[in-house]
Amino acid sequence: MINYIKNNIQFKIVPLHIFFFIFWFKNGFIDKVCGILLGIITPETAYQGDTWTGWADYIVGNWDKSQVAHALLSPTFNLLFPILILLQCLPFVLTAISIIKKEFTVNVKCSGLIIPDTILGGTVATMT
Repeated sequence: MINYIKNNIQFKIVPLHIFFFIFWFKNGFIDKVCGILLGIITPETAYQGDTWTGWADYIVGNWDKSQVAHALLSPTFNLLFPILILLQCLPFVLTAISIIKKEFTVNVKCSGLIIPDTILGGTVATMT
């Protein structure tokens, strides 16, 4: 398996988002999505800090330290928090899609590659 990875995946320039992949997974999916879903499914066993109410208490509590944030942001928590969750999960989803589409593999045609093959030296992927 390791030889397969070494032979088929080659990075001319290691994309920075690969390093953040686990961080995004933990902070986006595990903390927010799984915590909130667990709070909905089994509220008695969920860690209260990771439920919707727990995040609301924490975030709104910090916003309430400022009068401006208290007046402008605190009332909009129920609208802004789902957007925050989506923004935290989006990089993980995009990276996972990129890996599934094999955009990092050697000599594989990738329709989603933005940088032309000639710039990369012709060994990473070919454009379709």
